[in-house]
Amino acid sequence: MKTVSFLTKKLGFGLIWLLLGLGLFSCEPDPIEIDLPAHEPKLVIATQVFPAKYMVVQVSKSFSSLAGDGKEMNADTTFLKTLAVEHALVQINFNGQTETLKHVRNGFYVSRNIPQHFQQRYTLTVRDSVSGLECTAATEMLAPVNFEKLEPEVKRTEKDTTVTLHFTLADPGPERNFFLISLVGANRKNLLPKNKIGSFNAVQEQIILVNHGAFTNGKYEGKERLTLETSDTLLVSLSNISEPYYNYLQLYQKSGSLMNQLTGEPINLPTNIQNGYGFFSAHNPTAQVFKISER
Repeated sequence: MKTVSFLTKKLGFGLIWLLLGLGLFSCEPDPIEIDLPAHEPKLVIATQVFPAKYMVVQVSKSFSSLAGDGKEMNADTTFLKTLAVEHALVQINFNGQTETLKHVRNGFYVSRNIPQHFQQRYTLTVRDSVSGLECTAATEMLAPVNFEKLEPEVKRTEKDTTVTLHFTLADPGPERNFFLISLVGANRKNLLPKNKIGSFNAVQEQIILVNHGAFTNGKYEGKERLTLETSDTLLVSLSNISEPYYNYLQLYQKSGSLMNQLTGEPINLPTNIQNGYGFFSAHNPTAQVFKISER
């Protein structure tokens, strides 16, 4: 999958060169015409596996960054809905069987009949009957993992309530392992000062990535200060993910907003989608729910 760095980010440099040009030359240079190739849309894939044979696949379309201002489009829910692919044939092949997923809405396709055979190979095929676009991908189902310790610490004052999430992971084996922690009902905004990062986009605020290099003596102990959303229910999930998917999420965090994930140029993100963008991952999370008001 590819993302985009919008031209507005280069505006400051452009103004500097413009002023230098006016000072050095007495005449205006002839304009240079740039012929950019037309953007060719492709399908964008995201997947999730849930217990009890559930699998969800989201299908959308990429678009050109030249279509408009990225920030404005990112806030335009009507425009975002136009990217959803609503008339696709989405199928998963596994163990000699083929399951067709049911369309729900907003580009989401769901099946309740896909057994979770760990180390089993799953192949995705998507064909959009409206645009004619199609793509395919394959992945391996990874075994679920659990937190060794997971506990939110709640502190209340007259002004506000803060929550610090304490967690411990145990390395499941000698091989290289990669983990995805997802947050629902809270975020990590304006945190992690050690990284000198002042703010995060929605995806960055809601996921934590941990790799094998962070473990000491087979353990990883972490803590995250969280900002609660309107609900006081916090859901924390943990997934064992593949190294390619980990690398994809790392770059996804750095690349910016949802707009950047759907555009077609010019920064490459790793992908396992043939003739498309995104990532087909069969990671299976384990989750815990905490009622913060009761703690």
